[in-house]
Amino acid sequence: MVALPSKPFHWPGGIPAEVKADPNGDITRDEINEQAKGWLLFVEEKWVPRDNANVPDEEGDYEVRQRRSLVETWAKASQEFRDDATYSASRYPKNTLENDHYNYDTPQLVCLAPLGPSHPVNRSKWIKLNILAYRLDGETGHCMDDMGFDHGSLDPNPATVHDLSDVQLTDVLPRAVLEMANFEHITMTRQGTVLYVRQLKNWFVVTQQDLDAGLITTVDFKHNGQVDIAVRRRAYNMNPVYQYLFCDSRCVEQVDNDDVGGQDYMNTEYVDLTDV
Repeated sequence: MVALPSKPFHWPGGIPAEVKADPNGDITRDEINEQAKGWLLFVEEKWVPRDNANVPDEEGDYEVRQRRSLVETWAKASQEFRDDATYSASRYPKNTLENDHYNYDTPQLVCLAPLGPSHPVNRSKWIKLNILAYRLDGETGHCMDDMGFDHGSLDPNPATVHDLSDVQLTDVLPRAVLEMANFEHITMTRQGTVLYVRQLKNWFVVTQQDLDAGLITTVDFKHNGQVDIAVRRRAYNMNPVYQYLFCDSRCVEQVDNDDVGGQDYMNTEYVDLTDV
């Protein structure tokens, strides 16, 4: 069995400045498939499987390093180079997806506010928020069932994030997916830009503002990592939201339109968790 990549799962030195998200977050799936053909062919031609390179299973970082290198090379290549590719490939070669698991270390309920030893007030608020997220309707357990127990901080890359208070919703997909050059969840365009293609929906995120007020934000992202829609609810109002999304297969927009988890005025009045 191939070993997992070594922690922390950060791109050494940070994601290169040339590796940028595409400006068009509303691109269609057919357009994505067309845009990605040259990139997929490039990966197919350049990928060296670990068996061919005589890399032992104990070296868990081999695929990650190679994926990052290919992403950086394609992003930095000249437009002429990318335009010269014969657009014929339609999917990643199977061996490029090995050791490419999605949830390496990004929790399902993710806090963007810093929770480390140097932020004890935030840590206290985080504990209180999780307590508030437990059922109050006669049932037991977390408002979001097992998803609520998988919680923690985003752990941004210190090479690029110098002030943890600056972490935003738009940092979620780069940290969770692009840092590992996760080919299951990203592709690249003829212009050398990145598109996110999977796991865009139903993120449960807590910003610093949310943490201060006992709120959880449910987010859908666009293909370029920008926010498509975000709905904020009190932690103790999250069970109907969770049920709506994962039991009834509804979407975040419907949560917003149908006031699931309470109307806005029930979820916007400021409550300072410092005093709770």
